[in-house]
Amino acid sequence: LYGIVRDLETYWGSPIIVEGEPLRINYRSIETMPNTPMDLILLCVRSCDYEAAARLIRPLIGEETLIISFTCGLHRPAFLSDLYPGRHVIPAALPGALISRNGRYVTVSRRGSVWFGTGFSAQHEQITLLRDLFEASGIRFTLSGRMDAVLWKSFILDALSAQTSLIFQLPFG
Repeated sequence: LYGIVRDLETYWGSPIIVEGEPLRINYRSIETMPNTPMDLILLCVRSCDYEAAARLIRPLIGEETLIISFTCGLHRPAFLSDLYPGRHVIPAALPGALISRNGRYVTVSRRGSVWFGTGFSAQHEQITLLRDLFEASGIRFTLSGRMDAVLWKSFILDALSAQTSLIFQLPFG
């Protein structure tokens, strides 16, 4: 398990803190892993850097690599499928999760469940592999044959909660 980050020194010296505990994973940069195909890539970029990050992972993608995008945006799995044609892009979402980050500190108020399913370039065999991996790892998940609907629902709820959160943070007199 690797955490691919831009600035290694920052994360080695001060790892992400999740619920008060340091996230102890092997942090790497893409430059330190040239041509090392991964089994599974979880692309978790929540910013306008998504397209750049999606392009940067090219050296980590092999013939059998599964790619999952856990980011806001309805077009993101389609973008990955277009960027890496013939690869195994699996649409996924985390509806019901309530996770916030402030600098290095991550708070998980509600865990939710990973939803994934067929769509884009994912085939039944890849979905079965991912299901087996999640079951063996104890990761809560739900399979869906309608990932387009799940992605829409997740997008609407994220947009709504983000706007509501922003309003509550405004300094009203």
